[in-house]
Amino acid sequence: MKNKLTPQQVRKILNLIRTRLPPKSKILCLSLSGPRIFGWGDKRTPYQIYGIFRAKNFWHRIYFKNNEFEIYLSEFEYFLKELPFRRSLDCSTYFAKPFYLDKKFNYQILLSLLAPVVATEDLKDIIKRFLYIFYPELLLRCYWYLMMQIHYLRTGKIELNIFKLNKNYHFKTISILKKDYLSGKRKSDLKYKEQIKTDLKKLIQEFQKLISKREFKKITFDQEKWAKWKKELEKIYL
Repeated sequence: MKNKLTPQQVRKILNLIRTRLPPKSKILCLSLSGPRIFGWGDKRTPYQIYGIFRAKNFWHRIYFKNNEFEIYLSEFEYFLKELPFRRSLDCSTYFAKPFYLDKKFNYQILLSLLAPVVATEDLKDIIKRFLYIFYPELLLRCYWYLMMQIHYLRTGKIELNIFKLNKNYHFKTISILKKDYLSGKRKSDLKYKEQIKTDLKKLIQEFQKLISKREFKKITFDQEKWAKWKKELEKIYL
């Protein structure tokens, strides 16, 4: 299944956003995210789009959706203020697949600030909660969180598609969970629980081994880089 927008879709998205923004506003960054990009959605699943815009005296955030698109936007000045506090595994994936960038917007710095790595104990807590609930999408996210971070620690690159990530492991339960998700199941079959726990334990061990080899400062939020980037962008857009 394709996960790239056509030029016509990009124009449609830009027009949808611009009709909701005041005059003289500017769209700085738009990126694809969500289940369709992560690999467990299908052509019926709306594209999730995250973006940053600049507008004076306007809402901090905008959200709207239709059958094709689900759009989340943050106002630039507000985004800058909250970035050090909202940095998370999910947030890094919101901006990992850009399809529209303002020419003056330094996207590569943003991506480096949102490196998708969290502390091992935090990750274990997430997985423990998701295993208890046993919703198909939450179980898929357990696999996805771990494999995405392992891939990032090995390569320095963010890969969002769970099936591309799974080429290194061949976990059979991922296809089963995707089928459950697309069929609308609220809970997956508990007969897979032990296999899922075994798979995730293997991934956690690999993640812990990799993260122990890296200097922790390289995967924490770089305050100095953020301050410099913030100052540069404020000169351009504020």
